[in-house]
Amino acid sequence: MPLVDAHCHLEHPRFGNEAGKVVERAKAAGLGFAVTAGSNFSNNQKALGLCRDYPDFLKCVIGLSPHDANAEELEENLRLIKSNKGAIAGIGEIGLEYHHFKTHEERSKQRAVFAAQLALAGDLGLPVAVHSREAEKDVFDALKSFTGRVMMHCFIKPEWAGECAARGYLVSIPTVKCREREEMIRKMPLEQLLCETDSPFLWQGGRNEPANVREAYGEIARVKGVDFNKVAEVVYSSANAVFRGP
Repeated sequence: MPLVDAHCHLEHPRFGNEAGKVVERAKAAGLGFAVTAGSNFSNNQKALGLCRDYPDFLKCVIGLSPHDANAEELEENLRLIKSNKGAIAGIGEIGLEYHHFKTHEERSKQRAVFAAQLALAGDLGLPVAVHSREAEKDVFDALKSFTGRVMMHCFIKPEWAGECAARGYLVSIPTVKCREREEMIRKMPLEQLLCETDSPFLWQGGRNEPANVREAYGEIARVKGVDFNKVAEVVYSSANAVFRGP
């Protein structure tokens, strides 16, 4: 069964013009598809372009991230999403980021941007890829009224596992080694787990890329005592359902 990288950033400058080589290495590592995520108007356009260049492998989610919410025009990003609704797999990454943004004004703007994109996702019937660093309570409060599919990106907060499971959210396990990741895997149903690299981030010893997502699959298999191929089968089915995979 093919593997899936549910969240990466192949439009990031650290990949330069190497996208083709990265895609080939991912295919050689057994990946069936990867989901590249935009974050602002320029990166969203790049993500769309990469999907056009590699339509047999790449899918994309586009949106205005919390990192960019205070510096970018929301409306132009919403228009881009609407005009490409048939070409994207979802809206993301969106959400709240409180680790780097501390002021009331910054966080208030993030919440307004997040709410607007959740409303659009609901209108368009699209899933969302959600960022929630140090803002879990506010993120879960904002998601209460959203009835679409939710993927919690790079989510290793075991204290929220029960809430995720109860709400039916997918939790994307990253390629970062820590005790919290192991506990998160243990607490979540296998059917609600995805795997991601968050490339080019979260890889010890250099630039991450989709081929490395095998590490996250291996950790799920180890922690749950399940065969690697079974993990691949279940994760592929879940990713395929939410992101309209091949």
